Amino acid sequence: MSLFYRLFIENFHETLLYNIIKDFLFPLFLALISVITAYYFFFRQILNDNQKMIERKKEELKDKLTYFSLIIHNAIQNSKEQNENLKTLISELEGIEIDSRPQFIAPITDLKNIAKKIDIENYLLSFLEYYSSGNKIENAGKFKTIIDSCGMIYQIFLQNDKFLKDKLKLDSEGKIKLSAMVNECANLLGKCLHKMHEEKNPLFPEFIKINDDANKKMNLYGDEFLRGQYYLILKPCLELLDSWDRRHIVFDEDLGNLWITSKDGVELYNNMCRNNILLLNHLKINFKEVENLLIDIETSSQQLRKDFL
Repeated sequence: MSLFYRLFIENFHETLLYNIIKDFLFPLFLALISVITAYYFFFRQILNDNQKMIERKKEELKDKLTYFSLIIHNAIQNSKEQNENLKTLISELEGIEIDSRPQFIAPITDLKNIAKKIDIENYLLSFLEYYSSGNKIENAGKFKTIIDSCGMIYQIFLQNDKFLKDKLKLDSEGKIKLSAMVNECANLLGKCLHKMHEEKNPLFPEFIKINDDANKKMNLYGDEFLRGQYYLILKPCLELLDSWDRRHIVFDEDLGNLWITSKDGVELYNNMCRNNILLLNHLKINFKEVENLLIDIETSSQQLRKDFL
């Protein structure tokens, strides 16, 4: 057996099997090893690339939601600041009859970005993808609440600004007209007093009292002057002349003009007061609405802001 094995080994390289292995099987084995090695590194590279792509998408998703949570946070803070400004304005306007003033406007750029500029569908899909383990309908509802509430607050602030600007314009025009009416009433009152004094009219003391009371407030300026002249000239003249009319006392031309002018002045002043009350009520409603919307935004975005800020 040992001799046979030795002879086989010594003569194996001359056998057909050896030639088959050497010329066919061994090159085939080497080629197969090369192919397997190439495929291994190829698929390994694909897996690495896929893993990098997955990581990159995760980072992009986090970056997008970080930005989204940041502008939501800023929108909440800016809205609170703006609503506090509105609260201060409401407090200043309480009890004021014809005065109005502009509101200090806090930055609302992030509100505008959420309401007008961001790709809502894109951010919704990112939001749902990140919180995919949760209830999709519930999460979509939270996202919708955030977007809708920010949009409503943005529109409320724009509306407030427009109403205040329109009110300032109307008040400015109204005060010019009211000032002219006060001056005209004062001139007419002076003419009537002079005539009534000469005629020794028994009603002269009532008019001279109105005139004296008005003169005591002549050192006032602006809105205080107009308010004072309303209560000291326009309203007393109208009430006195109305009572004369009910008693069928005949007016001369100057008294008739004083009656008409004082009536127009009182009507204008009262309209300005009513407009102020309407504006004040509108601002109060909007203030409360923004407060409620802010609660909705904070509640719906609580987890998002906790995860990314």
